Amino acid sequence: MKETTAQKTAATGTARRGLGRRFTVFQSGVLCSDAGDGLYRFGVPLLALAVTRSPSEVALVATATRLPWLLFGLLGGVLVDRFGPPTVMLWAGAVRTALVLALMVAAWQDMLSVPLLIAAALLVGTAGVMSDLAAQTWTPRLVPSELLPRANARIQSIQITVGQLFGPAFGGVLVPLGMFVPMLLAAVGYGVTSALAGVVARMRPPETTLASGGGGAASPSGAGATVSASGSGRRRDAASLVSELRDGLVYFLRRRDVGRLAALGACTNFGFAAMITLLPLWVIAPGPLGMSTLALGLMVTAIACGGLFAGACGPRVIARVGAGRVLRTAAPLTGLGLALVAIGHAAAAVVGLLLYGAAVTFGNLVVLSYRQRTVPAELYGRVNAAYRWACWGAMPLGAGAAGVLSTTLGLSASFALTGTFTLVAALLLPPRGRLEES
Repeated sequence: MKETTAQKTAATGTARRGLGRRFTVFQSGVLCSDAGDGLYRFGVPLLALAVTRSPSEVALVATATRLPWLLFGLLGGVLVDRFGPPTVMLWAGAVRTALVLALMVAAWQDMLSVPLLIAAALLVGTAGVMSDLAAQTWTPRLVPSELLPRANARIQSIQITVGQLFGPAFGGVLVPLGMFVPMLLAAVGYGVTSALAGVVARMRPPETTLASGGGGAASPSGAGATVSASGSGRRRDAASLVSELRDGLVYFLRRRDVGRLAALGACTNFGFAAMITLLPLWVIAPGPLGMSTLALGLMVTAIACGGLFAGACGPRVIARVGAGRVLRTAAPLTGLGLALVAIGHAAAAVVGLLLYGAAVTFGNLVVLSYRQRTVPAELYGRVNAAYRWACWGAMPLGAGAAGVLSTTLGLSASFALTGTFTLVAALLLPPRGRLEES
């Protein structure tokens, strides 16, 4: 589908428009939240090591930080739709602030234990799930539909830069000042997130901001027939939670296009989890590449660098090339990136990880904007939660499969197989034209 001169002019005008003060304040809140997450995830293992030197107990604490998505992700979507993104984001920040400060007091009083750390990790992680879901649900209500790719790119770049790179690195710099310093700053970040959510909620929205709906686009496949709002007329008891969750799941399952995108995301995360689990054995001596732990860290950073590149240029590329074409190119490139790691040379591994990071981010920008535009606002929190639950739930499965594959096939064959699996998964993309019409 060729772009007309009018479409190109409109795309140029859109690229020059600002995202508005409300989104700028909201973006600052997301930045503080992700900074807090990066510092918190860096600090929790240090607290665990101060209590125990048992690898299994430290692993239990680390696992507890990842479990909330599987345990509470679907419920989080219901709560976001029921109470609204501003309320959920505000309270999630306040709860995380209180929990981290309580954890620091317990450490100061010599009351830390492994069960306490596990409980705290589950609670902080659950509040983090709520905050992430609220942020994604709030975004399409803060900017016009045509600016969603740029807004999503901003948020994704923040998550990559702050949450994955600067947060943990800054935590490492701060540790010499005291074990509690990263945790204290994490609590501050969560508190600022809560405050900024309240500020955004009180700011008057511009007339062009989407008040409801998924961006004004018609729901494909007649999916709108299952919409059941959880507005003020609905009951607010425990039984209604099940009803609201069912409404979201029914809509999610009837949207074959969203379901196929979720299946693609699950396959991609499965392959990535398998790769990242085996990468230390592949890179660090006496592994085939025979390199140091520093080299491994730099390789993993390549994923983030690829993501930052895609986040910076993604909106312009999508506007010029088209969302469908970008996704149909990015999906197979993720598998190619994983397969390149199997070559057995450091340069190939770095190129593969860069390619993977860029392709995944390009794909995420398209898919996220598509969901935000086509899923009704009153159901978006639940549908988004179901989507992310399916995608993120594949990661522990991929990590477990990595052990079986490496034992039976060897490392090189395992990398090649995961890359090929992810490459073939691109066939799960919805029929041509669906994404282009959103």
